Formats: sequence, structure tokens, C-alpha cells
Amino acid sequence: MNHSRTYQATGINLKGVPLGESDLLLTILTLEFGLIRAVAPGARKPKSKIGGRSNLFVVNELLVGRGRSLDRIAQAQSITAYAGLTRDLGKLMTAQYWAELALAQALDGHPQPDLFTTLNEDLHALEALPLPSDRVVALGQLLPILCAGIGRLLAVAGVAPQLGQCNLTERPIAPDWTDPHWRVGFSAAAGGAIDLAALDNPEAMAWLAARQPTRVLPSSGVSVKFSPLRLTATEWQSLNDLFAASPPGDRTTLADPLRHWQRLERLLRHYAQYHFGQGIRSAKSLETYLNTALAPPALV
Repeated sequence: MNHSRTYQATGINLKGVPLGESDLLLTILTLEFGLIRAVAPGARKPKSKIGGRSNLFVVNELLVGRGRSLDRIAQAQSITAYAGLTRDLGKLMTAQYWAELALAQALDGHPQPDLFTTLNEDLHALEALPLPSDRVVALGQLLPILCAGIGRLLAVAGVAPQLGQCNLTERPIAPDWTDPHWRVGFSAAAGGAIDLAALDNPEAMAWLAARQPTRVLPSSGVSVKFSPLRLTATEWQSLNDLFAASPPGDRTTLADPLRHWQRLERLLRHYAQYHFGQGIRSAKSLETYLNTALAPPALV
């Protein structure tokens, strides 16, 4: 940033915290300066001019004044409101999930144009996505979009998993599509796919064990053991499609798409939590929403 008393920025509101009687403290991902925090004065007043521009996921052109402790928004002109995200709970939770991942990697005062552009493009596509009224069917369509967005944010952060070869032996991974019991390992600590035969090597196991301790994730207080998981050939292919920027699930016929993508979301969440070192709070809301959608109807 320069040293003038004001600066201009284009930013997406990712978090808002009440401050004082009527202000909001906004955490904003900007194109020019990375992450900034600025007070939106009077944003919580009923007739505030800046109130609607302080909502989550609104993209504004900002004029921000520097303060001794906190910067203050002097002017805000909305570019995109993404109001459709707040009218659908599934879309809103997806956007909140992506926002947490963006916040986990955003840097204060350092521009990250790829991060800003990726998140903005994904929010735009998410708002425009038509969803059926049936909640289970809608979730079956939404979860692949969520996973694809997670994949793009991991790639922007430079921590996308390596899936084409074993991360311990560097041998290519070649699924046996004729064997329904074929499995490949997946380890956040190793950085992606693992040939399960490599786990018979004591040195490889010791290397993995030293890199996958149980951690208490700061954002959630949850204790997580980052141990290797096992993927079917179909799951492995779906992950490959995500990180190859292919349409999610376009090469497979899924018997149960919703549960397939639910499992892959958990795997990607596990991987992201390991590499960013913090929990994803909105994932718990997503789990509750999914469980409610999948619960059998109550008997009357």
C-alpha cells in the first residue's frame, strides 16, 4: 500500500463482526491489497446507506481512510451483490465454505489477484446455478460444484494434491477398473495419492507417521488424526477430474452421486485442514444440512 491517508480498492466482503453500537468490522479480500479489515461506520443502522454494501459476498469499489488502529470505509459503490446466494441455504453454505478457505490463505496487505479472481468467478457461477426444488437432488448437483471450488482454491494456494503418481515411490497410479476391490491410498501428509503396497515399507510408514500427528484445529477445537484414507477407482478418477479442471464426475456413472460427493468433500476438507492448519467451521453446518436432507421422513 502507499502512504496516503486514503486508498481505493475492489473487494469482496468475507466476514463481518459487530463493532460498537452500529458499526461493522469487515474483513475484505481485495484485488489490490489482499486482505484488509475496515470499519463500515453505521452499517447496522436501519437506514444506513452503507448497510446493504456491507453484506457478505458483496463486491464493492471502496475508498478507505487509514486510521491509527482501524481503517474506515469512506465510500462504497457496489459492483456485484450476489444476493441470490443468501436466498438458498445450500448456496450460502457453499459460499461460506469457500470464504473460509480464502481467508485461510489470504495475506494482509499483499495482493493475490489469482485468489480474488478465482473466488469471484466461483461465486458468480454459484449464484447463476439453477437448482431444482427437490433438496436431495439439488444437493447432488451442488456438492460437485463445492468440491470443484475447493480444488481451485487449493490449487491457487499451491497445495493441490498429487494424484497421478505415488507420493512415496513416484510410480504412476494405474487403477484396475476390472477389480471392484482396487484401492489407492490418499494422505494429506504425503501430499496426495499413495500406492498401498508402499505402506509395507517400514521407512515409508515411519516417514508418514512423523508427518501426520493428531492436531487440535484452532478454528473448531476439533482433534483430527491425519491418517491415510483409501479411495476407490471412481473416487480417484473424480478427484483427478477436479484438479484437471474437467467437469466434475463427467467420466463415471455414479450409483449414488450425493454420497459419492459427500465423501469427497470430507476428503478434501481433511486435506485442506491439514495444509491450512485450521478447521472449517461451515463444514459442520453443511453436515447438519446434508443429514437433514438424507434423513427418512418422520412417521405421523
